[in-house]
Amino acid sequence: MHQGQSSMGKSFRIGEVARATGLSVPAIRYYESLGLVAPVGRSPSGYRAFGADAVRRIHFVQRAQALGFSLDEARELLELRRQPRRSASEVHGRVDAKIADVEAKLRELVALRDALAHLRRSCTREGAMTARAEAKRRRYASPCSSSVPRKYAS
Repeated sequence: MHQGQSSMGKSFRIGEVARATGLSVPAIRYYESLGLVAPVGRSPSGYRAFGADAVRRIHFVQRAQALGFSLDEARELLELRRQPRRSASEVHGRVDAKIADVEAKLRELVALRDALAHLRRSCTREGAMTARAEAKRRRYASPCSSSVPRKYAS
């Protein structure tokens, strides 16, 4: 890895940051445009020079995205880290909101799983409803009965 010197220590060209993070150079530029990373300067030949903190910030963003945070939410969390007195309570609030989102998605997924399990039990191999399922068809939707709940209809 080519390492230059900046006023803040070692610096890395954009391609080196891309390789270190697994992102493309255009993705690094996009992250820069969103304020997620910033170059510490420019090399004498005009290349962006990033500090080691850029790699750490990008890894943080990648972990946040893996946990369901958007790029905007990740940027907000990074900004909160710069303000330690406010950070803890605000980070907790944002994380709590994300937990609530995840719990809501889990409830929806459980409902979908239950509907699919019912569908599986309701249909025979030929696609006709079983006698038992026919008796319950008014309570549950089944593609075999041509009545599909709107939420799961395609």
